[in-house]
Amino acid sequence: MHVLSLALPLLLAAPPTPAATLDTLHGVKVADPYRALESDDAGKAYAAEQRLKTADWLKAHEVKGLNGRLEEYLSIGYVGRPAVGGDRVFFVRMDGKREQPLLVVRDAGKERTLLDLSKNDPSGKTALDWFFPSFTGKLLAYGISSNGDENSVLHVMDVQTGKLMAERIPDTRWCDVTWLRDDSGFFYRRFPPNERYSPRLYFHRLGAAFEKDEEIFGAGLDKTFWPSTTLSEDGNSLAITVSRGWSASDLYWMDVQTRAVKPLVKDVPALFENAWIRDGKLHTITNLDAPRGRLIRIDPSKPEKAAWETVVPQSAQTLKGFVPLKGKLLTVLLDRAVSRLRIHGNDGKPISDVTLPGVGSVAGLDGRFDRDTVVLEFTSFTTAPRLLTLDTSKKAPPAVLAEVKMAVDLSRFVVDQVEYRSYDGTLVPMFIVHDKAMKQDATNAVLLTGYGGFNVDYTPAFSRRFLYWLEHGGVLAVANLRGGGELGEAWHEAGRKKHKHQVFRDFEYAMRHLIRENYTRPDKLVITGGSNGGLLMGAQITQAPYLFAASYAAVGLFDMVRFHRWPPAELWVDEYGSAENPDEAPYLWAYSPYHQVTDGVRYPAIFIATAEQDTRVTWIHSAKFAARLQAAQAGDAPILLHMEGKEGHGQGKGRSDQVEDAERMYTFFLGLVRLPRMASSPP
Repeated sequence: MHVLSLALPLLLAAPPTPAATLDTLHGVKVADPYRALESDDAGKAYAAEQRLKTADWLKAHEVKGLNGRLEEYLSIGYVGRPAVGGDRVFFVRMDGKREQPLLVVRDAGKERTLLDLSKNDPSGKTALDWFFPSFTGKLLAYGISSNGDENSVLHVMDVQTGKLMAERIPDTRWCDVTWLRDDSGFFYRRFPPNERYSPRLYFHRLGAAFEKDEEIFGAGLDKTFWPSTTLSEDGNSLAITVSRGWSASDLYWMDVQTRAVKPLVKDVPALFENAWIRDGKLHTITNLDAPRGRLIRIDPSKPEKAAWETVVPQSAQTLKGFVPLKGKLLTVLLDRAVSRLRIHGNDGKPISDVTLPGVGSVAGLDGRFDRDTVVLEFTSFTTAPRLLTLDTSKKAPPAVLAEVKMAVDLSRFVVDQVEYRSYDGTLVPMFIVHDKAMKQDATNAVLLTGYGGFNVDYTPAFSRRFLYWLEHGGVLAVANLRGGGELGEAWHEAGRKKHKHQVFRDFEYAMRHLIRENYTRPDKLVITGGSNGGLLMGAQITQAPYLFAASYAAVGLFDMVRFHRWPPAELWVDEYGSAENPDEAPYLWAYSPYHQVTDGVRYPAIFIATAEQDTRVTWIHSAKFAARLQAAQAGDAPILLHMEGKEGHGQGKGRSDQVEDAERMYTFFLGLVRLPRMASSPP
């Protein structure tokens, strides 16, 4: 393990000294004893010292053979992110010891590589962020960034020759590209230079200087609003969706020729997603009056709600998306976090359900409105991702388009889906993956994870990272907490803003269920989560530290009183609330992990992982939380902090970096909890 490869000055610093910093928040005094760590000098010096101490702890607890086995697991390939352009299918393929996946195209039955980022950067620090083929498939727009910062630069490639065109458009983080039907240009989203808010929509004509691109939409919007586009089937109209956080969105209609824009749906407290224009009418999925989603049709000449037509009504399953095809619609549904596909006529009437390979997830889906065929990515806990093609004009099940070979035998593992009662009696779904020979005798080492926020679906997916745990006799549990989108908008709303505490209680009661049902016991239970899931870990550490042995919290938010001060965190105020609001500050303070650490508590073992280049969640959260926990710890369990230099929030992380990260996590866990098939007990 290369634990000292950090692009930070490894200077020793004195342990941080708490200061009597008090803020007055709506008349209430709020302590912030480690405010000094918000400065680069003090914070990074502390993080550098902690990295050395963490490295010493990891070295003392090295696990024989761990690195080599993780190298094998993380070298298992994958295929994914399919996109259709013309007769071509574009996707990423990862194999072997490669640091970053290849961008490939399947053309006339043959697969060829379009982009291999390792040729110019063998370190694996340059990543492919996103890509959008043109309608004809002759051109491809894509974005790349370095060191995990996600600050994409847009490029355009001639697919036939592989040659790059002149375009180099910066500030295209999390971009959205909509090509004209003749490939002459595209609409796209771009941020102002050096800004993390206020993205605008532009039109770019191929070959033109991007500085002169026409701004078509976005001026005057709230800086946290997020516009995206979809071109009509005839190419004459543009649907513009403006996301107002994660719970509401607006719809606009633009004439492509005149650039005239008019609102269709505005200031309605509901989501309108997957916009598509067919036969002069806009189709969209909304949760208005339908928390599990329905597909509606809006006539732009009569956009009032009373004139909306329901095409696919709400059902017992959650409607997550749809793809328009030749005379048909293909919908994606979630049935208790398991994916289903259904074919409908253009009028919305169901024709048939699609037989999928098993209990899993449709993670990507794309097709053309003038064809019968779609390409989809399918994955499950026990199946490596594969790309499938589905011809909706036939009754045959999907056929394999691309897959990877895997030497690991997953046939001995089974997946159980259970429901457990949370603190208020609410039934919460949870997946439990384990060896067929597992016994519920309270002796199993269980790794529990979850997310619970932002309407995100935590569905069955193959994880190379968790294979070590499973293959060595561990049990993996994934809880579908409130705050996610698995059970519709009501499920999301039940874990949002003032209801966020219910997410934390759901996770706590997942632990209680695993213990009560004799899967495990507290000294054999470990938990992990990242980002919003890192906040989840912080809440468990401060609210239920007696229920588990160790927590690995990655790139998390821990200071919920000040989180909105670090860009781009104002984007998340819609989900969490803001301490600037006197009605929201009390509940944020009440669960903020940093503020709820209590002196004299015997906390379990904690590993806090962060990254200097994280442009989503600043490392400051992790530094302050670690320092506060270290000062409060009354027991002898370690409180460790590790900050990487040339990495970000996790997107685009190279294979070697993934191996090192997984090795740190497992060395930490296995230094505290033994797996049945480990060669020897931990030190």
